[in-house]
Amino acid sequence: MALAGVEERMASSENAATSVEGSRLRVQRERKTAMCEALKSQLEAMNVTSGLFPEQQLAGIRAFAARVDKKKSGKREKS
Repeated sequence: MALAGVEERMASSENAATSVEGSRLRVQRERKTAMCEALKSQLEAMNVTSGLFPEQQLAGIRAFAARVDKKKSGKREKS
């Protein structure tokens, strides 16, 4: 009987640890996403003012940003 109680506490503790780890990873992903979005905005602003990238390269960057946005929206739907 005591063994069952210990097993239940261990399972509960493991579930709590998994939940905390999931939350930590989610926050980490959100921070990285925010950082990437800020960099994207900065690059676009730099390009507008100085023509930093050739048009073809800028199209590639925009395509990459669109793929990231699509992937992000897919992950949000799953959460």
